[in-house]
Amino acid sequence: MPMNETQVDSSALAPGQAVDQAFEVARAAYEEAMRDHGLLNSTIALISGYAADNIAALRMEDAS
Repeated sequence: MPMNETQVDSSALAPGQAVDQAFEVARAAYEEAMRDHGLLNSTIALISGYAADNIAALRMEDAS
């Protein structure tokens, strides 16, 4: 079955890369939704930064 533009072939990725790509797709989708809602670019960047920090903290917890 052919993939569409939102699908990623993760068969050739190193462990963790598929998760990173999934986070990137989700981040882009949420940022676009916030932009469509009328949030300022600076607000979107701030919220995205908080989310990235939260994800990094969760990954650190997972690694320990």
